[in-house]
Amino acid sequence: MKFSTIAAVGAVSVASSAWAQNLLANGGFESGIRMPSCSWIDLHAPSSQLPGWQVTMGSIDHVRFEEPCANADFPAFAPEGTHVVDLDGVLSAGAISQSVVLEPGEVYELRFLMSGNNNCGGNEKRLRVEINGVSREFLYVCGASFPHPFEPQTMTFQAKSSAATLIFTSLSGSGCGPLIDRVELFRQPVCPADIVVDSFVGGSDLAALLTAWGTNGGDVPRADTNGDGIVDGSDLATVLGAWGPCG
Repeated sequence: MKFSTIAAVGAVSVASSAWAQNLLANGGFESGIRMPSCSWIDLHAPSSQLPGWQVTMGSIDHVRFEEPCANADFPAFAPEGTHVVDLDGVLSAGAISQSVVLEPGEVYELRFLMSGNNNCGGNEKRLRVEINGVSREFLYVCGASFPHPFEPQTMTFQAKSSAATLIFTSLSGSGCGPLIDRVELFRQPVCPADIVVDSFVGGSDLAALLTAWGTNGGDVPRADTNGDGIVDGSDLATVLGAWGPCG
C-alpha cells in the first residue's frame, strides 16, 4: 500500500465505557495475522482473516504501528493497542462487516475513532456506516501538517430486529483511505440524560454537557443525548427535563 510517508497517527483520549459491554468482537483490530511492526497486510474480499470481521468488498489493509519504526515517516502508534484498519486496500475501496445480535426496540450507540491516510492522494476521506436499516456517512479532512489525529465519531439508532450486520464502507477508493480503530457498540442505558451514568441526572451531567457544547460529543459522547451529531439546546432540554433520579 502506501505508508512510507503517511501522516503519523495522533493520540486521542476517549474514555472507555464503564457502563456497558462492547457487543463487537475485535473492535480494536488487535487480533489477526501476526506481522512485523510498521507493516501491513492487504486483505481482499471475501477474506475472514481479520477475526470478528469479514472483508465484503474490494480490499482493506490491516496495519500495525508500534515504536520504534525504522522509517521516521511511518506512524509511531495507534490510538488503541498497535493496530488499525485502512478501508482502502491496494488501489480499491473496501468494506468490512460484523454480525451482531440486538434487542428490538432498544437504543444502541456506535462509537469509533476515525483518521485519514492521504499518502497517495486526496485529503478528504469518507466512509459509510450501515446497521439495522440505518445509514450514515462520515468525513475526515486530513490537515496540512502531520500528525492527523484520530477523531471520535458516534451514531445512535433504535434496533428494528434482533439480527443485524454492521458495515463500514470506504467511499474514497484512492488506495489511501479512511482509518478506523476502537469500534464499540453499546446498548444505551434507560436514561439518555444520565451522561455520567450514576443513576441521577444533576449538576455533573449538566457540566459534562456544557463541556461538549457545540461538538459531536468528543470525549463525552453521551452528551449528544439524541445522537444527531451536535450537542445543543435539544440535549440541554433532555437533561433538564429528566432532572433527578433515573435508571
